[in-house]
Amino acid sequence: MIVYNKRKWNKLTKDQKQSLIKAAIDTREHIYANCRGLNQKYLTLLKKEGIIVNENVDINSFKIKADVLKNQYFNTYGDNILRYIERAKKELSNEKKDAN
Repeated sequence: MIVYNKRKWNKLTKDQKQSLIKAAIDTREHIYANCRGLNQKYLTLLKKEGIIVNENVDINSFKIKADVLKNQYFNTYGDNILRYIERAKKELSNEKKDAN
């Protein structure tokens, strides 16, 4: 993860910013690939040890429950939370597109 103070970021040249963004994307792809491999390795080990793993998760049910939580946070924090959630969804969607 690369974290930058906005003032410092704004002082960087366009090339510097692009280099950092590319480095972050390359790093993310490397980490995701590593994590997928490790997840599979440890999932196999868990199954070998007799752990029951539910791989047929009902995603729609999860989304419904997540919406209930989203509404609870909305009631507490106002519409700002919805903007953050929608922005995060878009970013995740874009990352998936970039990965493919």
